[in-house]
Amino acid sequence: MKHIDDSYRSRTHIVVIGDLFSYQIQEHRFDVVVSRVLDNIDTMLNNHALMDTLFGGDGIDSYDRIVMFKSIFDVKKIKCLIYEKQKEAMHVGIINIMKEILDDLVSVCHGATSIIEDQILLDTYRIILHEVTVDEVDDLWIKLNTFDVRFLYQLDDKILGFILPKACIKAHDLMIAKMLNIGLIEDIPIKPFEQDIRADAPYHMNDLNVYMEVAGNRHIKRINHSFYKGIFYHSEYDIILKGLMISDEEIYHMYSTLFSEVGHTPILMKIPTFTDHFNLMIDHTLKTEVNQFSFSHLGLKNWISGLAKAIQRYHPHLVFIIPQLNSKHDLDFWDHEINVLFMHLKHDYQVGMTIETEAALQYCEDFEKLEPAILLLDELMSEYSDKQNNKHIFHGELRFLIDDLKDAHTIFRLKQIKSHIISGEVLKDKNTLRKLINMGFKEFALTIDQLCDASTVFEKWEKSRGKYSKKKS
Repeated sequence: MKHIDDSYRSRTHIVVIGDLFSYQIQEHRFDVVVSRVLDNIDTMLNNHALMDTLFGGDGIDSYDRIVMFKSIFDVKKIKCLIYEKQKEAMHVGIINIMKEILDDLVSVCHGATSIIEDQILLDTYRIILHEVTVDEVDDLWIKLNTFDVRFLYQLDDKILGFILPKACIKAHDLMIAKMLNIGLIEDIPIKPFEQDIRADAPYHMNDLNVYMEVAGNRHIKRINHSFYKGIFYHSEYDIILKGLMISDEEIYHMYSTLFSEVGHTPILMKIPTFTDHFNLMIDHTLKTEVNQFSFSHLGLKNWISGLAKAIQRYHPHLVFIIPQLNSKHDLDFWDHEINVLFMHLKHDYQVGMTIETEAALQYCEDFEKLEPAILLLDELMSEYSDKQNNKHIFHGELRFLIDDLKDAHTIFRLKQIKSHIISGEVLKDKNTLRKLINMGFKEFALTIDQLCDASTVFEKWEKSRGKYSKKKS
C-alpha cells in the first residue's frame, strides 16, 4: 500500500534566483502578479480584526484612524502607481517598485504602517516564489541569497526546498521547515529529497496504527489517506507563518482543502501553540499556557471564524488536542477555553491532549476524559534530561522516563483504556521505534520525513509477529 501518491513528477532540478528583491517577472505575467498583489492588500484592508488590533478598539478616534489608513493605502491608487512604473518594474523587479511606493505612503501615514508595509512586501515575495513554479513541470530546489522563514507559508508543493548561504540557515527555521517537509540546505543534496516522501509498504499492518503528522496542507493531496488512522495537525503554523494576521477567508480556503481531501479521516487538531520562540507577530505576549491564553484574543478571531465556516461546509471528524497540560488544576482553565471555542464553532467535539511534561506523564490518570493522549517524546526527553538534543531515548540517563512511559502505557491499556500515540523526532531512529513497539506501543504519529525509515521497521515487526500478508493482486 502506498503512503504517498507517487504518480506525479519524477524529476528534480535547481532554479537559481539569488536576490528575490530584484527578480524580474515575465512580461506576460505582469498583470497577473499585480492583480495578486492588489488582492492581498484589499484582503488586509478588510481584515477587521487586524484593523482593530493595529488602530485601537472602539471609539471615534479609532474609526477615523482606520478610515485614514484605508484612504492612503487605497487599492486603486496603488494600482495606478504600479502601472506608472511598469517599465521600471520589469527591469529592477516589482518588489523594488512596491517598496518605493509603500515608503512614500508610509511617510504620510502615522501609526502601525511600517509593519503593514513589511507584510505587503512579504506577500509579494511569496507571489514571486509562486511565479517561479508557474511554467515548471518538475519539482524544484530554489537557490536564494536571503531567506525569511515566513516564505514557507502556503508554499507551492513543487518547491522541495531552498539552497541558502550558511549564514541564512538558523536552527529554529530548520525546525519549522522540517515540520513542513521543506528542505533548507547549504549544498546540493546527493539524494533527491522527494524520495523520502514516496515510501511503499507492500503489506497490511494488522496491529499498528500510523497518524500522519503535518503542519499546513501542502502535501495533503499526495497522501494516501486510507493508510493512516488519522492526521495529527499543528495549527499554529497556519497562523504564525502568515506574518501579520491571517484573514478568515484564507483560513477557510486552507481548511476547506484539508477537510475535502481527508474526508472522514480523523484530524487531531492541536490548539495553536504559541511560545517565546514561535508567536504572533502582533502580540508576542500571547502564550499557550494557563492564564496566558484566550480564544477571545483578536489574534485568534479570524482563525476561529475561518475554521467554523469550513467545518459547517465539510463536517470533518475533528478532535481538538490541548497542549502543555501539567496538572488536573489546568483543566478548569482549559474547560472554559474549550467551551468558548465550541460556542463559536456551534458543535461539540472530542478533546484530547499532549503529554509533554514530567508532571503530565506521571499523573496521566488525572486526565481520564481526554482522548487521545499524544506523548511528545522530544519534549519529554528534555524534561527528564539535562542534556539537550538527545537523539536516543534508550540510555541510562533517561531510564526514569522509560519507566514512566511503561507505567502510562499500562494505565492506558488496562485501567483507563484509551488511544495513546507516540510522536517525536526521535522516532527517526529505527532502533528506538522498534524498542517502543516491543514495549507495547502500537500507535505512532510520523512526519513524511520519518515515514520511509519507519516503514521498514513496521514491515519487519509485522513479519516477526506472523501477521504479514502480501498485498492482493
